[in-house]
Amino acid sequence: MNVEQPFFLGPYTVLPQEDAILINTKNKQSIQPKVTEVLCYLVLHYPRVVSRAELIEHVWGNNELVGEKALTNTIWQIRQCFKYPNNEICVIETIRKRGYKLLVKPQAVNVEQAPSLSSKNDKSNAIPWLTTLFLITIIIGLLSFYLAPKKAANATVTQITKDPGSELFVSPSPDGKKVIYIWANNAGRHLYLKELAAPQVPPIQLTITNASYSRAVWSLDQQYIYFLSTTASKCFVIKFELISKKETKLATCPVTTGVKYIAMSSDGRTLAFNSKVTGDIEDGIYFLNLNNNQAKPERFSCQDNCAYRERDIAFSPNGEYVAVARRASNTSENIFIVNLKTKAAQQVTFKHNDIEGMTWHKSNDLLVFGSQKADKHSGFILNLKTLKQTPLNISGFGFPSFSADGSLFYQKRRETYYIAGYDLSTSVGTSIYPVIESEFSNKYPTYSEVSQELAYLSNESGYYEVWLSDIYGSNRRQLTNLKKNAKYPLWSNNGKKLVFASAISKSENEIYVYNSVTKKINRLNITLDKFGRPTWHPNNKDLVIRLNVAGKRELYLLDTNTLMTKKVTDNNGRFGYMDSDKILVYVDNKKELYKVDINEPHMPVKLLDRKQFGTRYGWSIHNHEVYFKSGDKAGDSIKRFNIGKKLLTDILYVPTISILDSEPFSMIPLHKKLLFTKSLSEQSNINQLHHPLFN
Repeated sequence: MNVEQPFFLGPYTVLPQEDAILINTKNKQSIQPKVTEVLCYLVLHYPRVVSRAELIEHVWGNNELVGEKALTNTIWQIRQCFKYPNNEICVIETIRKRGYKLLVKPQAVNVEQAPSLSSKNDKSNAIPWLTTLFLITIIIGLLSFYLAPKKAANATVTQITKDPGSELFVSPSPDGKKVIYIWANNAGRHLYLKELAAPQVPPIQLTITNASYSRAVWSLDQQYIYFLSTTASKCFVIKFELISKKETKLATCPVTTGVKYIAMSSDGRTLAFNSKVTGDIEDGIYFLNLNNNQAKPERFSCQDNCAYRERDIAFSPNGEYVAVARRASNTSENIFIVNLKTKAAQQVTFKHNDIEGMTWHKSNDLLVFGSQKADKHSGFILNLKTLKQTPLNISGFGFPSFSADGSLFYQKRRETYYIAGYDLSTSVGTSIYPVIESEFSNKYPTYSEVSQELAYLSNESGYYEVWLSDIYGSNRRQLTNLKKNAKYPLWSNNGKKLVFASAISKSENEIYVYNSVTKKINRLNITLDKFGRPTWHPNNKDLVIRLNVAGKRELYLLDTNTLMTKKVTDNNGRFGYMDSDKILVYVDNKKELYKVDINEPHMPVKLLDRKQFGTRYGWSIHNHEVYFKSGDKAGDSIKRFNIGKKLLTDILYVPTISILDSEPFSMIPLHKKLLFTKSLSEQSNINQLHHPLFN
């Protein structure tokens, strides 16, 4: 259909060239151009469901800052246009988690049907309705003007990278002419340099080894960059000369602290980074004096009896303060401003879960930061004088960094997980298929053969809550309403109990048990170590969990009735499943697989070494066989290990890294299907934001 020509939607005639609609070919009302554009786009793609992202890209040029709110308002206006008295029709359906669909079939207007535009309007019917619509439009306009952040429409976004794979952790040069970032693609994960004045020129690869790299920071003369380089056994703070590509090791850093953080002071004299040395209970932030070749890193963070862990840091432009991200628990991290001279600290953000990068504006009065909750990434502008937070309304925002001219660079990341299945009943290779997939993240599946219910985690509510569905992902319902992230759901062997956990502090989790018979959720009067992931004993009463007792972490049996415990491993047991009433199969800190008689925990038997196994949580056990995720930098594989026969078999290979090894597998025995968590093809680009508040 040619959407530039008039068309019918029920009793209404849409006139795209005039931005107008006729009711019963006589009552004419004007509409906004954006209303016309959105409506015509839906007509053009009838009866397909059109996503919000597609509409924003087509109508607002992919400008999310304007498009998100404007689209919602435009859809509302379209619906009002088709509510003429005695002729009201529903033209648009909101398809949850997918987009919008036109409900009325459009019909082209031929020459004979075309209404006479000179026809007199039926003023007695049209005026009251049009007057009401006009007043509503005026009210909405006034509210939008006064409630919307001033000059928000002037904010513009420029895409800096659009390569396949993920571009992460951008760092602009002091003169604002170059950026360095990590590019993760099929060739590996390396640091690259890109000239902003030559966007068509491919970026230059800087690193070549198979290490994992942190974000880089620049020296003031732009001859060097500094970053953290980590292998399986070592981590170093590196000084890298850009011309010669010579690397100099300045200090060591911890291997197992997750994201590595690094920052440079405004005068270029002090390097700050996340580290841990002998004697440290917890990792923290260290300072290194770059003007003294003999200098040793000095700890900046709290050393003993700390109620938090400091991870990230950003220096103020005037050199008097630092912004520090302090993590109090797995679900609580906030920003503090610390006076470098007096060490006095002031908390400036509250109720954030995970801070993802901070950067100071040159005025010293603004701080921009990223925040993540339940795998949803957002950005904020914080006024340090008033402590007012202004949301940027950019989805996927993270790890921002200001350049000298006041423009902001950041990564825009898509991170969505879904529950996937694989059919084990045939020897012929089949494809992985989605079981529960939506615009939200769904993960950590566990299936009850008895109740035939699938329990899993979904961030649809804004938190990772526990949800239930059938094996096909239908008949979904939200089980919990904790208003915080739930973790580690697992059905008992008899399918009557579902255990899950939730964090309450830096190192403690609550344990809950849902009874599918009584439909009640009870919280156990005990807390467990932050690494503890509970699994069930075959007696459906005891849990296998990891506890910290007298400073040593091991696996224990916990009686859910008496809360009595029994130690069942003696070699740093991390996570495990009972294979029978007495035999526990588990993984240790080295990612090696063992089995042990729980009555003789000091006599474990190694089943697979790290090279053969190599995962902590991405596995499960069924009928004396271990199913687990393996892989390399090129892709993922699923393998099966028969404990009795000591036979290792390859089941599936996926030429992309997309199966989560932090989430366990689950079996549907009757259907011989294996469930696991898979990510959509991860994509992250570097963008540049110009915002009126930065001027």
